[in-house]
Amino acid sequence: MQKLKKFIRSHSFLYCSYKKVFHVYKYFFAKNSYPIKITKKYLKEQYCENFNFQTVPKLKKTNKKIAVHLHLFYIDLLEEFCRYLSNIPFYFDIFISCREGSDKAMIKNRVSKLKYVKHIIIKETQNKGRDIAPLYIVFAKDILRYDYFLHIHTKKSLHFKNGRPDWRNYCLSAILGNKDTVKRIFSTFSNDSKVGLFMPKKFKTIRECFYCWSENKEIGIKFLKKMRIKFNDESFDFPAGSFFWAKIDAVRPLLEYNMKYSDFQDESGQVDGTLAHALERIIAFIVESQGYLQAGYNPEDNSLIIKDIKRI
Repeated sequence: MQKLKKFIRSHSFLYCSYKKVFHVYKYFFAKNSYPIKITKKYLKEQYCENFNFQTVPKLKKTNKKIAVHLHLFYIDLLEEFCRYLSNIPFYFDIFISCREGSDKAMIKNRVSKLKYVKHIIIKETQNKGRDIAPLYIVFAKDILRYDYFLHIHTKKSLHFKNGRPDWRNYCLSAILGNKDTVKRIFSTFSNDSKVGLFMPKKFKTIRECFYCWSENKEIGIKFLKKMRIKFNDESFDFPAGSFFWAKIDAVRPLLEYNMKYSDFQDESGQVDGTLAHALERIIAFIVESQGYLQAGYNPEDNSLIIKDIKRI
């Protein structure tokens, strides 16, 4: 059993789905004469899907350079987002994209009150490409200078009557819920070199069929072909809603891609089938191609899973 434990821990499967690990390495265990029942029991105990995030140690300090990208399309949500951003217990620089004609002085005044913010860069951007275009067009070169970055935006799903604030708050709670949450996220990045992206797990009201290419398949095929990354048509995990923390190296190809606004469709209230929607999914394939895993956290039950992009 000690040999089995050493093997699993040496192959970076901490917090992975026990079903996934057991399936992939069943042959190895069998060839090494490990009793299948003992192997399965150990994996289920140590590598179950519902790992308790609260047991992850809290990182007290870091020397990593941290950037935050906030796409502030809805100015009325500024106060809400500042409350969440106040939960980052480490120094960071913030890059804010906002609509043309926004009161940048007011935005800067409010954001400057955050305890750990160092530099504030605010730029007005075109209403094209949602929160995605400003990240990869306006601020990509700046963000490349950092070690970790956070991407958030004032999400309102206007095709629903109430704009779905429950989904937005779920996502924000998963990545900025409180100071301990952020400390544990950074601990996850620090302690597991294979974790490249930290995101909210599937929200309870989002249908399982959403975790696929949907109407973005053709765009995904073309984009991944340009990136020389194999296209996969199976269901997969990705940061649905586009809220996530990432290591720069895990998403470097996207930040270095040199996208242009002309690559994105004009805004007409689309709910799917645009480059922005495709990139929401493509990032998962980029992270995997860079040799990293994704971490998904549910703040409602404190479950954490670290795995590849395939849904189980």
